[in-house]
Amino acid sequence: MGIIARQSIKGTIATYIGVFIGFVTTFFILTSYLTAEEVGLTRVLVDATTLFSSLALMGTGSSTLRFYPHFKDDSRNQQGLYFWTLIIPFVGFFLFLICFFAFKGLIVRAFEDNSPLFVNYVYYTLPIAFFMLYMSVFEANATILERVAVAGLLVVYYWRVSEDVNGLIRKAVRKLKMER
Repeated sequence: MGIIARQSIKGTIATYIGVFIGFVTTFFILTSYLTAEEVGLTRVLVDATTLFSSLALMGTGSSTLRFYPHFKDDSRNQQGLYFWTLIIPFVGFFLFLICFFAFKGLIVRAFEDNSPLFVNYVYYTLPIAFFMLYMSVFEANATILERVAVAGLLVVYYWRVSEDVNGLIRKAVRKLKMER
């Protein structure tokens, strides 16, 4: 069996397992432990952090895929390409933080009427965006190394599991606050 066929089969299996995990968590776990507002909050947090991390990525993922053939040199460790794929997003995240705090008032005002819970949890977007940012970088690096199944596993399982853990931790914190 060829490399492409083997990677495709592994990627397909990983995707179907991820869909099953997403189905179970969305329809059984999240709905039984979280209110409708909290489930909506998890979606808004993920959507907002997707936007934020895309801005902070500064094109690193697609640039890595585009220019890897020019840097590919096993004797010189890809001429520092991996180093730059880690540094540029970090600089982008730092610039994003500056913009985030500069425009935090506008962000809060945009969401305060339709999603008041998001206003309370707006700072949760920062660590989630950071992890999403580097998940995109690691996905691009795994793809250029022809480890497509690994890239799929990273993305699918990370988001399925982190969304569940995020929601359940918020529920536990809210319950502890109510007991006090």
